[in-house]
Amino acid sequence: MQMKLTFLLSLLLFGYSWGCNIETSWNTNSVGQAHCLVITGGTSGSVWGNNPYTSDSTLGRAAVHSGYLTIGQTGPLWITERAGQSSYTASTQNGITTSSYGSWSYSYEITGSCSSCCSAHCLVCTTYTTCQTCADTYGLSGGVCISCGAGKYTDPSSICQTCPSGCTSCTSSTSCQSCLATYGLSGGVCIPCGAGKYIDSSSICQTCPNGCTSCTSSTSCQSCLATYGLSRGVCIPCGAGEYTDSSSICQICPNGCTSCTSTTNCQSCASTYGLVGGICISCGTGEYTDSSSMCEACPDGCATCKTSQQISTKVLCQTCLSGFELSGDNCESKIFVIY
Repeated sequence: MQMKLTFLLSLLLFGYSWGCNIETSWNTNSVGQAHCLVITGGTSGSVWGNNPYTSDSTLGRAAVHSGYLTIGQTGPLWITERAGQSSYTASTQNGITTSSYGSWSYSYEITGSCSSCCSAHCLVCTTYTTCQTCADTYGLSGGVCISCGAGKYTDPSSICQTCPSGCTSCTSSTSCQSCLATYGLSGGVCIPCGAGKYIDSSSICQTCPNGCTSCTSSTSCQSCLATYGLSRGVCIPCGAGEYTDSSSICQICPNGCTSCTSTTNCQSCASTYGLVGGICISCGTGEYTDSSSMCEACPDGCATCKTSQQISTKVLCQTCLSGFELSGDNCESKIFVIY
C-alpha cells in the first residue's frame, strides 16, 4: 500500500468542476496538514480503522462511516494527515462496517466540513454548487453569486436591482446610503437639492454662500449672481457700473452705462446718454436722459438740462439759449413785449 492518496483522490474528484478553492490532490506526507477535498459519499472500496483510518482507506466510504456525508452526497471535507497507528479498530456506523488492522505507517482523519457553500459570497445554498441567497451587493445568476455593480442592491430574492433615482449606493429601494452630486440624503431617499445648493460630506443639501448660484462647498463657488463676481472661490459684489461675465468675473459696463448685464445689454444710462436697443448712446445738444434712460428734448429756452433727483418727472434747466435767462430751474425769455 502507498502512503499517499493521490490516486484515490483523483478517482473521487474526476468529473467535477467546483469553481472554488478546493484541492484536487493530497501529496504532502506532512503530519497535521489539513486538506479541503470534495468527496462523494459511497459504499464501494475498503476502510480500515475508526477515524483515523489507514492512508489507503477509500475516502467516500470513510466519509459515510464518519457521519459527515450520506451515500451519494457530495461535499467538501477537511482531511487531516495523521501519523501511523500501532493498530486500527473495526466498527459499524451509519450503515458502513470498517475492518481492523495492525500497524500501518500513515493515517488520515476526517475532521469536518470545510465550507457550507462553494460559491463565493453565497449565504444559503440548496446544493454545494447551487446558491440560493447571496451577500449584500451580490446577485444570483445561474446559481452563482455575482457582483451587482455600482448603483445596485440585492433584493430579498437575491436579484440585483437598480438603486432609486439619485442614489449612488443603497441597500434597498427605500434606503439610499449615498447620492449623486446634485442630490441630498433625507430619510433614506435622495432628493434633488435644487439651484444654489451643494451636498456636504454627510450627503445633506446645504445652501451656497451669499451671492453664489452654484457651488461645491461652503468655500468653493462656481458661478455667481448677476451683480457678483468670482474671486478665489468666493462671490463678491461687483461695483457700480459693473456686470458679471460668463466666467462670473466682474467687468466694467460699456461707456455711458450706469448698470448692465453684458456688453450689449445696458439697463440704465448716465445723465447725458439715452438707451437704444440695449446700448447707451450720447444724447444730442439740448437733450436730457429721462427716468427710462431715453433722450428727450429740454424744455423751451434750455440749452442743457437734467432730471430732478427728488422728482424724476421734473426737468431742471442748467443753462439757457441766447435770449433766455435762468430763473430758478427754468429758462425765461429776456424779451419783453410793451403794449
